[in-house]
Amino acid sequence: MLLIDSSVWIDWLRGSDTDAVRFVQAREAQEELALTQMIYLEVLQGVSSERQFAATQRSWAPKPFWRHWTN
Repeated sequence: MLLIDSSVWIDWLRGSDTDAVRFVQAREAQEELALTQMIYLEVLQGVSSERQFAATQRSWAPKPFWRHWTN
């Protein structure tokens, strides 16, 4: 399991091409991606509209941690 910092999630959701985002994308096939409740809240603090919130949920929905975390 790979714990991803909020700054990396934010870059990923914005479509930024950073070293950290590329690293996580490369590891995604081999490891579950994880976040804590605090990281989740930090990412959501940057969401400024219902549209962004829905897009964030869609991005995270297929991730294994999302199913585990919400159950």
